[in-house]
This record gives sequence, C-alpha cells and structure tokens, in this order.
Amino acid sequence: MPTQTAKLLGITRLQPAQISIGLANHTIAKPRGVVVDVLLEIGDIKIPVDFHVMNIKGGCDTPLILGRPFLATAGAVMDFPNRRISLANVDKTVFYKTIPFISPNKLSYFITAQGRPREPPDHTQGHDETSTKRLVSGRALTPSLTKRSYQSS
Repeated sequence: MPTQTAKLLGITRLQPAQISIGLANHTIAKPRGVVVDVLLEIGDIKIPVDFHVMNIKGGCDTPLILGRPFLATAGAVMDFPNRRISLANVDKTVFYKTIPFISPNKLSYFITAQGRPREPPDHTQGHDETSTKRLVSGRALTPSLTKRSYQSS
C-alpha cells in the first residue's frame, strides 16, 4: 500500500517491517512498516488483510496488490482460459476479470526444479548466496533457468 493511501485512510501506527521486497525492476525495497488485519470488505464479507506500507510513486492512484494469503482466505478460483477469478468464500457466482499484463520485452525466464532430490542445505553455517535451492516437500531440488520467448496478447 502506498504511504499516501495509508495517510488518506488515517493509518498512522505501523508495525516494524522485518523484510525486504524484491521488485519487478530488480531493485530491493524496504517497507516503511506493516499494518495488520485491515478489514477488506467485498460485498457482505470482511476479510482481514495485512499490508506493507511503502513509498511508491503514483500515490493513491496505484492499485493495491493482494497476494497469496488474501487469495487463499477468499477462496480464489482461477479460470485461466477465460482470464477471470471467482472468490468462492465471498460469492462463487461472481467473476472478476483479470487485468492483462503487457510486458515491455518478449522474453521471460522460468525457474523449474529438475534433478533428483537432495538434502536441504545446512543453514547453521551461514547463507550460501551462490546457489539457489527450492524446497519441495521438505527436500531441496536444484533449479534450472529456462529461457522461453512468448507472444503477449
């Protein structure tokens, strides 16, 4: 949530943010703080949502990003072929259109886990910055970077 939106809503108390967020332009941003359990009202349902308050250009015109915890709580059902979402815990008969994302470049990168399972890395000796591991069912797999081109529609 942009700082300007938080001020407009009268949110002044922020809990300290203990994370850094990697943005799409590959920069790292540290939130000013976190506001917890904001009641987001959709129809007759109120869903508690946590927001990270950040200094963002664009201010109040910037759309709020609702992540995986919200989608899980709301019971999101994704209809990918028709590009729409239904929130089963709100009203499963109402569908919301997704906002198309137009990429400035035609190249995307996907990280896929391949190879045989290995034991999870030992983090007691410090973080290994040079290797990336993905935990799947408690076991680490070595990811590989695959380059694919796509045509955005």
